Amino acid sequence: MQFKTKAQLSHQEKEAIRLLWNVEYPVVIAHKTPASFDAYLAALEDQNHVLVIDENQVIQAWFFDFVRNNQRNFAMIVSRQVQGRGLGRKLINQAQTRHSNLNGWVVKTNGLLRVDGSEYPNPKDFYLKCGFTVLEDQIWKTEAFETVKIHWASGHQ
Repeated sequence: MQFKTKAQLSHQEKEAIRLLWNVEYPVVIAHKTPASFDAYLAALEDQNHVLVIDENQVIQAWFFDFVRNNQRNFAMIVSRQVQGRGLGRKLINQAQTRHSNLNGWVVKTNGLLRVDGSEYPNPKDFYLKCGFTVLEDQIWKTEAFETVKIHWASGHQ
């Protein structure tokens, strides 16, 4: 697996990531069109992308960090085909080396389905193992689901 760091994504990379997003994340947060994904990215400042690319040049994982509301945030997707190999942990460790604080949001609602009908697993325990704290008082709700904020700060693990 090759790790490729970029400040900007090509159109082809964006589309591959959008499709990975739609397969791995719950249907309720799918980006149905390339324009939807472009709009999502355009609203975020100071983006850093890390692509994990397999021997067939397929993006198997994507980590990106960005600034929103004056805070360093991140999102990460790892294909089910390569989960359990330490890629997510490696991506988080790299980000924790580059930044002193990281914030993210994890799905709190159970039973959300992915496009293939399988249940989306809650990643909260993974992030706890990576030294994140769950901020239970910071919830973001929509009609379809709830998320809870997670936070990591260097020296506070």
